Amino acid sequence: MRRARETAPLTVGIYVLLTVSLQLFLVMVALDAFITYNSGLAWAAAVTSIVLAGLSVGFYRFLRQAVKPTTPAPTRAPRREPR
Repeated sequence: MRRARETAPLTVGIYVLLTVSLQLFLVMVALDAFITYNSGLAWAAAVTSIVLAGLSVGFYRFLRQAVKPTTPAPTRAPRREPR
């Protein structure tokens, strides 16, 4: 169990790094295609980048629901009324 807790952040970090790298590559391909007037490739790269961004948002929402905080939120002590 402890090993899984240690490798989970590393796995998520690698996934985020790959996703950002792929999106940066797709943006560069799309810009190059627009400059060379290759609209088919530009639109394909743009749509793929948007789909990848949507998958990243879905993954983020999944992680927020899957990883709940294990400690309760700190509570404040009740205020004392002045005498």
